[in-house]
Amino acid sequence: MTFLTYATLLGACATMVSAHGRVTRIVYNGVSSDEGLVDYTNTPAKAINAGWATKQGDLGFTSLSDTTGSIICAEGAVPGTTDFPVTAGDTVDFMWDHPGAGERWPVSHHGPTLTYLAKCPGTTCAGVTPSSLQFFKIQELGLVAPGNVGTWASDSMIVANGSVPVVIPKELPDGAYVARHETIALHSAGSANGAQFYPQCVNLKVTGGSGTLSTDGVAATALYSATDPGILINIYQQNTAYPIPGPKLRTTDSGNGSGSGSASSSGSVGASSTAASAPATTATQATPTTLATSVVPAPSSTNAGGKVPLPSGATLAELKAAIDSALDGYYSA
Repeated sequence: MTFLTYATLLGACATMVSAHGRVTRIVYNGVSSDEGLVDYTNTPAKAINAGWATKQGDLGFTSLSDTTGSIICAEGAVPGTTDFPVTAGDTVDFMWDHPGAGERWPVSHHGPTLTYLAKCPGTTCAGVTPSSLQFFKIQELGLVAPGNVGTWASDSMIVANGSVPVVIPKELPDGAYVARHETIALHSAGSANGAQFYPQCVNLKVTGGSGTLSTDGVAATALYSATDPGILINIYQQNTAYPIPGPKLRTTDSGNGSGSGSASSSGSVGASSTAASAPATTATQATPTTLATSVVPAPSSTNAGGKVPLPSGATLAELKAAIDSALDGYYSA
């Protein structure tokens, strides 16, 4: 492939990469909620409903290299002012979209979807301190089908018109919870701190649960390590299994399937694993990751035509990842 061909591909990819997506609403029991999640804004965030507000636009992601706590519910996230009522055992669909972009999520941003809950200490999650929340996992889906790169949870979400269904565990104790829902984009995860996290949070008020499920958890800042096998990974290969990062799925009998494995599970390919979960509106701007773009060579002074061939062995998928990384860094700056 010549540099000219590469430049053409870069132009084609620019539109695709310039938009990521966000959870714009939730669907509960098949009915779209009027209490939609707040949009992102570049001004100080102000929550107006159960969704957590944030000041970062949907091009932003957070990285584990960020130390501001943005991994909790995104940088600058403000707790929702109300709690969305749900019944334990019911399904909540998180709806991803990028209004005006013509896509739900960029197809190149392969990765898992995960959902966590954290029980709030009082009768509401409005005004809760983000760093005080202790999360446990209720949903996970990673590698859906093996292959060269493979089919991922993000691909399933796109096919489902942006929907990620999560069952609220019927064993939950009644009370107020923060649901933390996220997609992790792995297209640049082959380098340190290259994985991109898109967390979103929303307040829930759960009733009708049996109360037999433990709500003990861990701080969001302790959910992942930068060197976890599911975080530092080159997906541009023949993938047969994927160790989903984070703590084990909180066991219930809610019938949520088995995912492609958690960090402490087998990592086998399978159906969605949803021990239960709730919506999340968040997103905040974390310090952007410094992304490697070494796969694309700089034009040399000895090549006046600028037609520099790609390094030997570079695949189209790797080139596309490099372009994505470069544009992600540009748009998040």
